[in-house]
Amino acid sequence: MVSTLSVRDALRTFLEQRNLDGYIAILPFFKPVPDGDTLRSVRDQLRSRLRTPVQVSTGPRYLPVLGPAYKNGPANGMFIILTATPEEDLKIRGADYTFGQLQLALAETEFETLGNACKLVIRLHFSQGPEKGLLQFRELVIQTLQSLRGISG
Repeated sequence: MVSTLSVRDALRTFLEQRNLDGYIAILPFFKPVPDGDTLRSVRDQLRSRLRTPVQVSTGPRYLPVLGPAYKNGPANGMFIILTATPEEDLKIRGADYTFGQLQLALAETEFETLGNACKLVIRLHFSQGPEKGLLQFRELVIQTLQSLRGISG
């Protein structure tokens, strides 16, 4: 689906659909950045302002264990898939694609699978790499939370 919404408006609209007894899963599909504080800060801000449990499950590592629960579990989960252009990408020997392309394909498949399971899912791509992207994501979340209807504080 093509949207004319800004990224902030799209995220706001997405978060406004939350179920009061639901949860949010942030699913970054890239190599974790050394400073995990940015992602923890986003998790904590969402949890505190929305009064909703928020977890971070790094893809594709979570797929064998949590993937089935996300897809087949109750419909009260919301999923934010994060992808990023790798700062350094490695070729896979004998393949016509790189590790970064493989990781992006896994994320896109997860996005499609969750959508087909009627789960609320949004994917945000960081074209300037994961580190800069996470900083921008944190600012986006702060701005979005300030504009959400029915949220105080």
